[in-house]
Amino acid sequence: MLSFSLSSLESLYLLCLVLFWLVSTSIFLYKKLRCAVIRIIRMLPKSLFFLPAWQRNIRDPHDPDEFSRCLFYSPPRCGHNAVCINNDLIIWGGYNESVFGHAEYSRVYELWVYNMDNDYWFCVGTEGKYPTARSGAVSVLNFPYWYIISGYSCNGDKSDTHVLNLFTLRWDELITAGKMSERDKASGWFWRERIYIFGGYGPRPKEVVWKDDEDVFTIELSTNRGWNNQLIYLDMDEKRWKRPDVLGLKPLPRAAHTSTMVRNSIYIFGGRYKTERMNDLHCFDLVHDRWSGSIKCYGELPCGRSWHSMSKILDSHLLLFGGYSSDNQPLEDAWLLNLDSYSWQPLVRKTGFPRLWHTACVNCHGDVLAYGGASSDIADSRVPLEASSKVIFFKTQPFSLQRLCLHVLYKNKVQTGDLWDSLPYDFREWLHYRCQFRLILSPDYYEHCVELGFGPSLSALSIVTPESAKRLNAARNGSSVDSL
Repeated sequence: MLSFSLSSLESLYLLCLVLFWLVSTSIFLYKKLRCAVIRIIRMLPKSLFFLPAWQRNIRDPHDPDEFSRCLFYSPPRCGHNAVCINNDLIIWGGYNESVFGHAEYSRVYELWVYNMDNDYWFCVGTEGKYPTARSGAVSVLNFPYWYIISGYSCNGDKSDTHVLNLFTLRWDELITAGKMSERDKASGWFWRERIYIFGGYGPRPKEVVWKDDEDVFTIELSTNRGWNNQLIYLDMDEKRWKRPDVLGLKPLPRAAHTSTMVRNSIYIFGGRYKTERMNDLHCFDLVHDRWSGSIKCYGELPCGRSWHSMSKILDSHLLLFGGYSSDNQPLEDAWLLNLDSYSWQPLVRKTGFPRLWHTACVNCHGDVLAYGGASSDIADSRVPLEASSKVIFFKTQPFSLQRLCLHVLYKNKVQTGDLWDSLPYDFREWLHYRCQFRLILSPDYYEHCVELGFGPSLSALSIVTPESAKRLNAARNGSSVDSL
C-alpha cells in the first residue's frame, strides 16, 4: 500500500499557498463586485436629483438667499471645478469679480447642477468639512467620490485634499501622510487607486515630497511663486503622497494646462511656462510610468494657450476649446486631435464664445459641455472680469434617433401624453422625469442656458432657445404658456 507523509515545513508551505490563493481570489472578486455595483449605481437613478440626500438638500429657488436674491440659474464664475455624472453637469467653487473689483468666491456649501435634456439648473446644499473657498483647484472623480485638491484661496495657495460623497452630499478632509507642495492650476486624474497630480504654480517647495534632481521648479520673481513639472500621486490605500519612478523625457514645468485620459495613457497639452503659452503635446504611459517626450504633430497646429479645455470625445479623438493666448487674448476656437495620426484639424475657428479658465465635461450622450469661464483679458486689471454662466455645447456626431424621438414626444405632450404608458419602461421614465423637473423647478423667468459651439441644431431638443425665452417671459404677465 502506497503511503506518504509531509514534513511540518512542507505542510506549512502548502497552507501558505492555500491562504495566498484564498486572499488573492477574495481581493479579485471584491474588486470585480465593486466595479459591477458602481456600474449599476451609476445607471440609477437617471439623475442625482432623485437621490434621498439630494431631495433633502435641494434649495427652493424661489426662497431669497441672504442677499435677498432668488437664484434659478448658476451664477457666473471662472476657475471652478466640474464633473458630469450621467447627464448631470455638477459645478463647485470658482470665483467672480464683485462690484468693488475684488475676487468674490463662490459658496463652498453649494453645488449647482445642470441637466441638458431637462434644461434646468438647480442648487443643492452640502454638509461636513467643506474646502475653503478657492479657484484653480484640481478636480478628480472616482464615483461616488469627488476629490478637490489644492488651489488658490484668499489666504494663498493650498495643498489640502477634500472629498465629497455624491450619494450623501457630505464633505470630509482627507488627512494624508507626506505633503504635496502648495499649488494651483495643476491637473489631475484617478487611476488604479491613485490620484495623480502634475505641474501647477505656487511657492517654492519646502518640507514636501520633492526630488531636486528630477523635479524642476522655476520661480517668477515678481510673485515669488513659480511653475513645476512634478508628477506625484496619492496612494489611496496608504493615504500617502508619493513620487513614481518615471522613465522618458518629462514635459517642461507648466500651469493652466490640461491632462486627458485615454485608456491607460494621459495626454498633457499646452499651459503656461514663464512668458510662453505652449502648444506641445506629451503622453504619459500609466502602465509603464514612461513619458513620451514632446510628440510631433501634423497638420495646422493650434496656437499656444493656457486655461483651455481638452475633452475625450472618442478613444481616437480629443476636442480642444478656448483658452488664453500668448498675446493675452481669450480664444474662441475649437480643434480636433486625431490620436492615431497625431494630426490637428480646426473644427471651428470662431464659435462666437471666447472662453478661458472654463471647464468642459462629457455627459452620457457624448456631448461636450463647456461651462463658465471668462471672456475678457483676465491679466489686465484695468479691464473688468467678464465671467460667464452659459453652457457651450459641442458634438461631432448627430443626436441619437432615440433621443430625438423622446424630445419630440415631450414637445408634443398634449397630443401624445395619453399614449406614454404604452411605451417601454425607460422611455416612460425619461418622459415622466422631464415633466417632474418642469413642475418642481419652474423658474420665475426663463433664460436660454445652452449656446451652440459646434454640432447639430439645439432646436431639435426640448430646451429653451433665445426666442422661446423671450416669448415665455412675455407671457408671464398674461395667459399661461407652456410650449416646452
